[in-house]
Amino acid sequence: KNGNADLKPCTVAFSAVMDGWARLSNVDKPEAATRALALLNRMKELESEGMGPNARTYTSVFTALAKSGTWEACEKARDLLQEMEKDYKDGQAWLRPSVIQYNAVLLAFARSPRADKALKAAEFMKLMSNHPDPLCRPDTITLNTLLMACANAFGSDELKTKSFRIASDTFRNTILLGADDTSAIGPTSTTFVHFCKAARRLISGPPQRHLILRKVLLLCCEKGLLNHVVVQQAQLACQNAEEWSEMAGDLVQYIGWKGTFQATSLPPQWVCNARR
Repeated sequence: KNGNADLKPCTVAFSAVMDGWARLSNVDKPEAATRALALLNRMKELESEGMGPNARTYTSVFTALAKSGTWEACEKARDLLQEMEKDYKDGQAWLRPSVIQYNAVLLAFARSPRADKALKAAEFMKLMSNHPDPLCRPDTITLNTLLMACANAFGSDELKTKSFRIASDTFRNTILLGADDTSAIGPTSTTFVHFCKAARRLISGPPQRHLILRKVLLLCCEKGLLNHVVVQQAQLACQNAEEWSEMAGDLVQYIGWKGTFQATSLPPQWVCNARR
């Protein structure tokens, strides 16, 4: 404003402010996402002066929208991503999207208040899977984010059933990809956390729910991915110590129904990959 060209903000400076709004955004402060969108529009106006947005800028906006948890956030993020794609195809090479931006938009679906979030997230992931640019195709974070959408889904019994079917297919595919030596995708502890939560919240019948969770806990231990959050989700699915004993299998020797997780007290092969 004082006319000193040396003090003009640049894309890096604008992006740093944008990152601040993304960090501040949450369901109690959705206005932070609004400020991020306003700043993005201002940067577009200053494109000719070398202060336009880049891919990192868009990532921050998508993150702010996702964390705001508003109804329209996921649709706004998706529309912005389409604009980003168009600008890249029109010659703005610095706006080439990647799986980073796509995952940020997918997170907006996963954290939305929509009951059908799992279905919408699954549709979006299909777009990623069929994307012509390999840089935009799903990775482990993508699959975990889709599982997160399923784990937080709600609504009618029919909608819950559809959401859990998506969770089951996604979980199964993640496990299979992890067994493929040519694949960079595979399960992490987060994969098991979200699937256990999905089973706990979306399956109404305790017998079926406990049977599935028993198999999942066994597989988690086999993969060395057991951590305290996986155990917590499984414990929450039980009403008493007897149910926990039936579900936990060998794990019950180390952790009671309301017991505390202590990695050092468990067989090391159960937790050896839990930081992945």
